[in-house]
Amino acid sequence: MHIYINQPFGIGDCIFAVTIARKYMMEGHQVTWGVFPQFVEQLRRAYPDINWIMYEDSGINHDRMDEHERNGYTVLPLRWACELLRLPYDQTMRAKYDLLKQDYKTWAENAMWNRDYNKETTLYNALMEQNNIANDEYIFINKTYGSATRDKIIGENMPSGKGVIELKPYYGYSLFDWAAILEKASEIHTVSTSIFYILEKLDIKCDIHLYPRPNDPKFKHIDYLFTKKYILHT
Repeated sequence: MHIYINQPFGIGDCIFAVTIARKYMMEGHQVTWGVFPQFVEQLRRAYPDINWIMYEDSGINHDRMDEHERNGYTVLPLRWACELLRLPYDQTMRAKYDLLKQDYKTWAENAMWNRDYNKETTLYNALMEQNNIANDEYIFINKTYGSATRDKIIGENMPSGKGVIELKPYYGYSLFDWAAILEKASEIHTVSTSIFYILEKLDIKCDIHLYPRPNDPKFKHIDYLFTKKYILHT
């Protein structure tokens, strides 16, 4: 069977559902996954065993909510799982597994990506030099979230000034290439976004401060996925 996963955004949703894709692949099925154009290359590098394509090239109607056959694919509507199961919106993530009668608690089992340690090291060294950090003591912050347009949260309560490294796009590097920066930080301050799923897979030894998105002020979308001790700013 050739499966198409209808979940074109965002990076966090993709990381969370990779275990679903790999389960089907281990059963002998082919998996194609159409995503937003800005995600394709970084996901191909992170998870090269999955056939990532630009969702616009798939010929799939991503607004169709049911499982169906199209263009030789069996289309799995993970994007619409919450609506199909008539679950509250704060269950959006687990619903992707519930829809397929799988255990959402297994999401992290096969979600690890292929780490590019050369790129991680190059980015780390460049940021140390750029921010004039000589003793490797720094605070990582991230104020942005969203797939199509990067939105800003109110970040007055996050650290600022010398010794702070803020997540920003750098040509040739993906979100996954920030892994070394995250693992070596003395503190992490981030809005609740795709980085959460990356943090869950990394060996983080410092305090992680988590800040809410406006549509989830109490972290109900992800609190049932916590395996680390987060300092919540509500």
